[in-house]
This record gives sequence, structure tokens and C-alpha cells, in this order.
Amino acid sequence: MKPRRGPGTWRLRGASERFEPLRVELSQAAAEARPVRGRRTLDQQDVYLKASALRPWPALRHAARRALGLGLPRWNELANLAWLRAAGFRAPRPLVAGVWFRRGLPRYQFLLTEWLPAPTLAEALAPGRASAAERGAWLAALARDLAQLHARGFVHRDPFARNLLALQGPEGARCAFLDAWRGGPGPGWRGPDHDLGCFLLDGGALLEPDELARFLLSYREESARAGRRLAARWPRRVERARRRVLRREAGRRPGLRVEWAFPPLPMQPPDGTPLS
Repeated sequence: MKPRRGPGTWRLRGASERFEPLRVELSQAAAEARPVRGRRTLDQQDVYLKASALRPWPALRHAARRALGLGLPRWNELANLAWLRAAGFRAPRPLVAGVWFRRGLPRYQFLLTEWLPAPTLAEALAPGRASAAERGAWLAALARDLAQLHARGFVHRDPFARNLLALQGPEGARCAFLDAWRGGPGPGWRGPDHDLGCFLLDGGALLEPDELARFLLSYREESARAGRRLAARWPRRVERARRRVLRREAGRRPGLRVEWAFPPLPMQPPDGTPLS
């Protein structure tokens, strides 16, 4: 066990009473800079807890962002998940988020949400896991949701397939958004093309060429219905965004298979309908 690092102060957002059963555990984890992550039952509800330390440089960076009026990651995620749900999109219900400050710096953070019993979209799209019809339904739902999300000015910034849940219920196939702390509604450093570049980075491994083309076509059509006109030859902008994401992710994911990360995005689906 690492030595205790001295007293700190918790600052909470959301339903602060949900933090009380976790206070002792998370305070000890914060003092030890120890991550905590996983599903559990709390007050007879299935929830998901993720908590981790902020190392010195990120702590300084986020303290500077906070001085500029920008939120800290788990606080941002709490607010973004609430925004998504209020706007009619699927996301786990956020319960409470907290940041542990020591000597004025944010050094530990956590987020507690409801647990949604569903596989990630990456898992659902793995070979042999779902029928062609199920795959098509999830991809069409995601194209629709992303188009509507972007039309409302919300950029997720990390909608990789691993950060989406594949839901199936009475209303049909839907995708739920996870890990939504980087982006949000309103102006930001990244635009909608970045979101598409993130999702399509792994497209060569997850999607068949016709699925990829139909996803892009559905996104274009849903964008038009939502009142957002896409730029001419917009798939090429998405391809450039995907390459930028690849350069970023290559340093974070040593096993990233570059050979399948670069196939060109199809400019038209199998039926010949143009995408631009």
C-alpha cells in the first residue's frame, strides 16, 4: 500500500447523496492514487463506477482549464450524459461525479452512472456475433443519431465503437454513447468530421465495404433531414479526419493495425447512389 498523501477535499456534482456509500473507499483510493472501475450494486441499483488519479501534469493542465471556466473531465461527462438524455439520445443515466482536490489541484476524479446491460458496438460487430440485419439496424441508428447530434451542435470527440453500446429493445436498435467527456454542445476544437473519423478508424476491421458506404449515405441523408447541408465531397474531409485520428491513436494503441486503418472510404454504395 502506498503511503497516504495528506488530506484532500471532495467537490461533487449531481446527486451528492449517492457518494456517501462510496466516500471511504474512494477517499482511500484517492490517497493511494489507485484506479477503481467496474459494475456494482448500490442501493439495490446496478451502477458503474470509474475513478482514477490525475497525474501531476494532467492535474496542472486541468487546473489551468478550470481557471478558464472549462470543466474537469468527470464533471464534463456528467453534464454531457445529462444533455444527451434530455435531447432524446441514449446514454447511461449519470448519478454523481466528484473531484478530489489536494493543495488546490485536482488529483483524483470519479463518475457513477447507471449500468446498461448491453455489449459495446465493437463487440456486437465482431464476426459471428450478429446477423446482417442486426448489424445494419445498429449502423443505421448510429448514422441517424450522429447526424442529429451534429445538427444540434454536439460533438462527442471519441465515438469509437468501444465507446458505444449496442442496445436492442421495444423501440428497435439504438446505440448509447459512453465516455463523453471531451466534447459537448457548443463550439469546440473539433467538428463533426472528427467524430466520423473516430468511428471509421476501425471501420476496415468492423464493417464490410457495403456497410461502410451505407453508413455514410445514411449519415448524409439524416443530416439533410436535420437541416445541415454537408460540404461538397465531404467524405474526403472525413478521410482526412480519420488519418489525423490514426496519428493520434497510433501512440496510444501499440496494436493498431495500420494496414487496415487506411482503406479509402467508398464514395458511393453498391447501388451507385453518390455520396457527394
